[in-house]
Amino acid sequence: MVELVAFYETTWCSRCKRLKKFLEDLGITVNWIDIDKDKEASRIVIELNNGKRKIPTLVFSDDTFLVNPDNNQILNKLGLSMYDM
Repeated sequence: MVELVAFYETTWCSRCKRLKKFLEDLGITVNWIDIDKDKEASRIVIELNNGKRKIPTLVFSDDTFLVNPDNNQILNKLGLSMYDM
């Protein structure tokens, strides 16, 4: 089963806040990383996104990632459905 291992965000990102709440409502715990406070995290996000600082960027245990995903993309990646909510 694939797990969410890192959630790259900032405090000012409204999309990040919404997705963070969605994951918390599902009971999913993850390493929340503020790229404004962590230069290495910012470098990782830029590297993953081909030179762009795009958030939210979610990294999974199978070494894949999603950028600014919607709820269904996250559920599909985690092998969940709306019925699991």
